[in-house]
Amino acid sequence: MRSLAFQSSDSQSTTSTGGRLARFLRDERVSVVHCHDQYSNVFSTLSARAAGVPVVIASKRWLHSPARYRISNGIGFRAATRVLANSDAVASSLRSEDFLGKQRIVVVPNFVDEQAFMRATPIQLDTWRRELNLEPGALVVGIVASLLPIKDHASLLRAIGMLAPRWPKLRLVIVGQGPERDALEALATELGIGAVVRFAGLRPQVPSFHYLFDVSVLCSVSEGFPNSLVEAMAAERPIVATDVGGVRDAVRDGETGLLVPPGSPTQLAEAIESLLGDPSLRQAMGKAGSRIARERFHARVVIASLQDLYDRLLLNSRQSVP
Repeated sequence: MRSLAFQSSDSQSTTSTGGRLARFLRDERVSVVHCHDQYSNVFSTLSARAAGVPVVIASKRWLHSPARYRISNGIGFRAATRVLANSDAVASSLRSEDFLGKQRIVVVPNFVDEQAFMRATPIQLDTWRRELNLEPGALVVGIVASLLPIKDHASLLRAIGMLAPRWPKLRLVIVGQGPERDALEALATELGIGAVVRFAGLRPQVPSFHYLFDVSVLCSVSEGFPNSLVEAMAAERPIVATDVGGVRDAVRDGETGLLVPPGSPTQLAEAIESLLGDPSLRQAMGKAGSRIARERFHARVVIASLQDLYDRLLLNSRQSVP
């Protein structure tokens, strides 16, 4: 398999780079170009069309973006044979905000590979507990998310602030980094839960840090389709999440986790507490989540559906040639 790198420079315009890509695709007789992000949706779809590639796929994996990206991606979406959405919520936004016909949209979720199901060893778990100063018997609520306003860690801190007096062994582990860290540390101190919260920074994805948690949380105010929830399901963790965007496409309310409104620390606290107080429910939800993650979100399943899509679209393109 040949590859070609494209780099921008002061002397090389985007147009000439697009021409190079088009020539490469034509010379290699590429049959399918699949674009994955906001930049390639525009740059690569147009180059692929110029090269005569029979199947061109664009992607939308988000719900909100600046106007300039919405306009430019709209061009790429219209140049594509199909547009992939990673959740039903994103597919709905393609119809209502990007004005695409339903027949041009295909929903293909994010996925995890087999490593996401690999359990952390007791030695690994003990190492993490020592690093984070988690006492024996601690009940750990955890979140894996970049420290950005859209993830709304502040609501989670306020929820933990409500629970901490009733749950002296409760600890909150925040995995991730970002520009909100200083503000979140200050809020934890202000709420009087500085000793309860552990900022773990970035952590390797294998083994999954979700294995350290008793309850995995995601409290975003907007999501396309969060991989963190699928990773939590693969790790057999019960979930508490805000009911936004594509979250409901991953979490089955009452079966694999509990969904609450965004920006509501009180309801977030109530949902977390209901799981903290019921170990058997946590276990049942965790097992159900792991089963569904294997059935719907395992790489083997999702990639097979992508391959089938490629084959069908290629067949259609050949049948439409006079």
